[in-house]
Amino acid sequence: MSKITPNVLVCSAMTHQSLWEIKILFHSVRKRYGNNIAIIWLANDNMTTQSAPAFQACTEVAQEYQVEFHAYEDTRERRNYLSSIRPWMLAKYFNEHPEKQQGHYFYCDSDVWVNKIPQVDEDDKRMYGTDVSSYARLGIYCHENYQAIRDIAGKRLADQLANKIPGVQWI
Repeated sequence: MSKITPNVLVCSAMTHQSLWEIKILFHSVRKRYGNNIAIIWLANDNMTTQSAPAFQACTEVAQEYQVEFHAYEDTRERRNYLSSIRPWMLAKYFNEHPEKQQGHYFYCDSDVWVNKIPQVDEDDKRMYGTDVSSYARLGIYCHENYQAIRDIAGKRLADQLANKIPGVQWI
């Protein structure tokens, strides 16, 4: 089996703080890997029109670092848990791009410096993540909302989330 380096996948808000963080992430990935791996950036805001200053700034950064950029307006009915926007954006992206569902991705937060992305076997279809269930206490959330998670992420991922809660660094 050959080893591959997964593409980078990140979700963030379109704010000045997120833009600063995202530049650091992109710089670290490009410094280490050049353009040998893709970076996919999913961003959200209440306004994603091309005239919005935040959208323009994000587009410029994406072009500078040669990043695949997608902006999503937050149209969720329930927005009481801010971090729930990330799985929502991931679901939207993979529903819009089903050909990318079988890819290999290193999912991380925007506020990280990448020294090295772990390599995985090309045929490996498992999801790896840091188990944060001991302090995140999301197990109850996942069990209570299992059907909604299954509708968004599919049965396999919903089952994994119901048993172990992966942190923000996923492969």
